[in-house]
Parts: sequence; C-alpha cells; structure tokens
Amino acid sequence: MRMLSRIRDFLLSIKFGVALMLALMLVMMFATQFEASTSTRAMKRLIYGSAWFDAGVFLFVVNLVVNTIRRRPYGFRHAGFLTVHAGVITIVAGGLLTRYQGIDGTMPIPEGETSSAIMLPENDVVVEMGGATHRFTTHYDIEPWKSERDDVFEIPGTKYALRIDRYYPAAAVTDTLIEGESGQGPILQVALGTGEAEPISGWLVARDPRQRHADVGPATIHFVETADLGALEAEWSKRTAQEDPDAARAAAQRESADAGSLQLMWADGGTETIRVPRAGDDPLPTSRAGLHVHVDQVFHAFVLTDSGFAEGEGAAPNPAVKFHLVGPGGPIEEHFSFTQFPEFRMSPVEGKEFLLSHASWVPAPGAASAGAASGAPREIAIEWKGEGRLALHTSWQDPLDGTPIGVGETRPFDDSRLLLRVIQAASDGRVARTVSKTSDEVENPVLHVRLEEDASGRLQHAGLFEGFRGAKFTPSPIDPNRAWVFYGTQHEFAVPEGPIKVRYESRTIPLDFGIHLRDFQERRYPGVALAASYESHVDVLPPGADAFQEKIYMNHPL
Repeated sequence: MRMLSRIRDFLLSIKFGVALMLALMLVMMFATQFEASTSTRAMKRLIYGSAWFDAGVFLFVVNLVVNTIRRRPYGFRHAGFLTVHAGVITIVAGGLLTRYQGIDGTMPIPEGETSSAIMLPENDVVVEMGGATHRFTTHYDIEPWKSERDDVFEIPGTKYALRIDRYYPAAAVTDTLIEGESGQGPILQVALGTGEAEPISGWLVARDPRQRHADVGPATIHFVETADLGALEAEWSKRTAQEDPDAARAAAQRESADAGSLQLMWADGGTETIRVPRAGDDPLPTSRAGLHVHVDQVFHAFVLTDSGFAEGEGAAPNPAVKFHLVGPGGPIEEHFSFTQFPEFRMSPVEGKEFLLSHASWVPAPGAASAGAASGAPREIAIEWKGEGRLALHTSWQDPLDGTPIGVGETRPFDDSRLLLRVIQAASDGRVARTVSKTSDEVENPVLHVRLEEDASGRLQHAGLFEGFRGAKFTPSPIDPNRAWVFYGTQHEFAVPEGPIKVRYESRTIPLDFGIHLRDFQERRYPGVALAASYESHVDVLPPGADAFQEKIYMNHPL
C-alpha cells in the first residue's frame, strides 16, 4: 500500500505535471515533423490516436485538476491561475469531443461548380462489376513507408479477387515510346491544358478503337489515319445537324461580329481574353487601369517579303495579329501574335521590360460549327498523313482546318483558352510505362493491382484475407491482368463476365444539400506573395427550398 501511495503522490505532484506537459509538447513537435514526412492520417492514427498519447493526456488532466483543487480556498489573486487551468481543460475537452463525435473531412469545390459530399481522410478500393459496387477499406496511408504489400480482396459472387502488392504514396510515371513493329499503327502523345492548370498528357493509337480518342478536360481528341477521316467527318456533320438551329444561328451571329479573340498573358502572371471586332479602330479596354489594346492589322496568311510583312495572296493560312498597348501618354509597346506559333514573343529593347509577356491569337471561324457554340465541348481531330506529317481539324467549316501541326508545336483554341501540344509521334510503336517512388514532396498515391481468380468456384463473401480458408488464387488469364491504379483514377479489367472497374478514392459522406461556389477571392499582403485572407462566396442549395447566399471567411464559418 505504501508503494502505491508513493506512486499516486508522484503522479499527482506538480513536478510530474510540469514534466508531463513538457513531454507532451515535445511529442506534438515531433508529430508536426512526422506529418510532413508521412501523411496527416498516419500522424493522427499513430500519435494523436494512440493509447499511450491518450494515457498521457488523461494523466495530465487528472494532475491539473487535483493540483487546482489543492489550492483551495480561492481568492481574487487566484483568478489568473484558475482561468489558465480552466482554459487548458476546456481545450482538451473540445479536442476529445471533436475526435470522438466530429467528422474530419474536406469539400473541394472548383469555382463555378457544386458539391454535395464530404471527402473523408480514409481511402478505399472500390470495385464495380455486374451493376454491383463493392468498397474495401485500406490503411496504406497510415504506413506510407511500407511499399511491399500482400493484401487480397474478394469480389463477392464471383471467382475473382484483387491482390494489392505495392503502394507508393508519391509515385512518378515515366512513359517511353518504343518504336518498332508493334502492329498498333501510328501512335501519338499530346498534352492539353486550359492555361490555368497543369496540362494533361495522354497517348492516342490510330488503329485501336479504344485508344484512338480521349476526353481530356473540355475537349475530345480524335487521332485517325487519312483513310478514316471521311467517316469521322460524316459522324461530326451528323452531330452538328442535330444541334439546336437557333443556337447555331446565334453563335454564327456572334462570331461574325468578331475577327477573333486575343488572350493576353501579362508579365506579372495574369491572363485575360478580349474580343477583337472585325470593324472599328477604337482601342480595346483591358482589365489594367489606363491600358488599352490597339489592333494595327489582322492577317489571314502572314508572309515576309523583301519590303516587310504582308498579307499573302494564295499563301497557306498563317493567322496573325499586330497590335500595341496604349497608355495614358500614348503607345507603349508593340507586339505580334501568331496562331500557329504561340511560343513567339517579341523581345524588348535592352534595359526595358514589357508589361505584356506575350499573347495568343485565335481567329474567328468563317461559319458556325458545333464546337463554336458557347459552352459546347471542343472536338479536335489529328490526322496522320504518313511519314510523320500531321494535320489538325476542329470542324469542316473552319478555314484553318487541315493546317499542319508538327511535333513540339502548340496550338491555341478559342474556348476555355485551350492549348494543344504534340509531344511525340511515330508510325508504329508501343508505350512502356514505368512507375517509381519519388520524394514525399509529391503526393501521387498509387496501388499496383493484380487480378486473380479461384478456379474452385465462386467466392461468397468479401474481406481482407487474414487466415483465409485455403483457396488458391492464380493470375487471371486475361491480358493485361495487372495495372497501376492512381488515386482518383479508374482501371478496367476486361473479363468474360463483363468489365471489372477498380478505383482508389476517398470515402465520402453525401449531404442533403449542395454548396455552389460562385467566387473565391484571395487577398495578399502588399509587395509579397503571402496570402492575407481568403473569401468564398457560395450559394447554399437546400432540398425543396430556395437557395440563399453566404460568405465564408476567416473566423466566420458557414
């Protein structure tokens, strides 16, 4: 009993309380570094969610309460002492309430879009087959340093199972084009971007019906050989004829009033697009106070002659525009922009910097097309003409259709500030993909999944195999029967019973209402890139009721 009394007195002493407080502070400092090198979920699970950390916090709270009670009777001089201790206890109680009763998740909403679900930190493997969806819980991000895995998930009611044998929290993908007699025909790598986000790249194979087209962001890209171009044109024309005639005529009227659009890329990183009318000599306003654009000349076929630049008669299409910036004191700087050569930039005189970095010129089409209507998705066709020659089509009514595009060239388009770049091309070849680990500075989680099957019969339950009943799984005879599945993407295994779709994604909680983000504002401190405040202007969309507007900002949650 005396020993127990000594242990109790030690645990309730002020010295132990101070030592325990310092120890918890060191643990929290370590947790911050641990989170930066691993993941938030690993930190919460292995440190803040561990039994030993709970025991330490419990002993600290008991020590604090006992030593507070020992100071009775209280007087006015104890007000600060009591306030500090009560505040600590309140913070600990709030943390416990949040941990055991709260929901910790995120709701990413791109500007102009709506969301009605919360993304949780937990990631699951989701399998769809035969109209049924199965979700398997994973804990890979809790141990991101552990790459080798051997987890097997049954797909209920089937003979198939998924084996996860590798997990990388920050993977890098390297695609290598191997030219040769693969029999797949012409192959092409392109990148598509909107000028606001990182370009998305992908591979297109002209003779493979599954890989000859791809939906990338706001566009669909087709890659065909010349012999298949007529069928694509017929299909394209059929879709165009089914468009709303009134909307098409309205689009044609809008386009006919403009010579094109000029996207301005300012030296400070800002961008904007202005419409250039076909007639008129008035300066066009920009978003920059006191700055206007004066268009000097618009070219359909720009050529260089002995006497300078000119409009070429009978020359190949080479759209361009010559313009200059006008300030309060008059002309400031002169610029050129070429549709087929968006990388071209004029160099300022030595010792001077341009306000405008460069510009992209997109001439208006000669007539309306399905892709010209406002809000319509852009369709792009890349024609393989043999011997590495490529031609670009965006409709069969645009005067620029059939213009050549080379490997390494970038082509801008009107809607959404679309930029298409041809990266690689070959008359025949295949792609060898290598996935490797990278530093923890890049978050790109990926699973290596193998499809296996049990020849003895159909599996009847789902779960992680721990002490499984003895069934032996062998690799499925389909090709391919393995794949890298990145977070947020989907891979489809083609089996005789129907496709098996596999995704790796966050668990979500659906909400009974929606949040529409109208506008997001970020204000920075003058002269530095550090953000001073954030504001989200949203519409709340309750079911069966009128929407209402709210502003979310610092210390003012919704």
